[in-house]
Amino acid sequence: MQIEKYASRARLALDRLGQAMTKVGKEHDELLVEAKEPLNEARQINEEMRQVIAQYKQRAANAGYDEVSAAPTPSGGSSSADPSVGSARQKADDLLIPDKEFDQMEATIEKQRTAIHTVNNRLTSVIRTLSFYTDPNFNTDMFRQEVISTLKEMDQYLNAYAWSGPSNVLDDEARAMDTRRGPDKERKKNGKRGEEQAQASLSDH
Repeated sequence: MQIEKYASRARLALDRLGQAMTKVGKEHDELLVEAKEPLNEARQINEEMRQVIAQYKQRAANAGYDEVSAAPTPSGGSSSADPSVGSARQKADDLLIPDKEFDQMEATIEKQRTAIHTVNNRLTSVIRTLSFYTDPNFNTDMFRQEVISTLKEMDQYLNAYAWSGPSNVLDDEARAMDTRRGPDKERKKNGKRGEEQAQASLSDH
């Protein structure tokens, strides 16, 4: 009776593990597909910005800004080129995200998809092997090694995509995005401070 009870509980555990594995695999596939939507949208917006900046540069060149800034001054000399024009062009370029960064983020999504499929395949193998636990020739040592190998694969996945830490790939991407948004946040902060100072000045008058 004890053996039958153990066998029944083992079968139940295997069924639950298989169901959980199927659910996790499906959810990962759906979420990873969903993750590509904002990535593709950001890539498209970035390309639109690139085209706008290119048009801006073309208009600036056609307007002859450099020639105007270098024209003779009333004193007989010639003015130097307006540094604000070049600065504006550089700032516009700084807004763009290099294509390689988008490629890296997309590669990370595909790498995660491969990683979870690898984990699921490992679990499938463990479940298949464990289903023969009643076989008198069942090799417990080999099965133990298979379980250890599977746990290592799972830990690698969790360290890379679930648990916070130095090995977490998603945390690295988040920090990189925060670093890129830093200057933009500072510009917004300075802009808000300027608005507040202007409003205070108007109130004084």
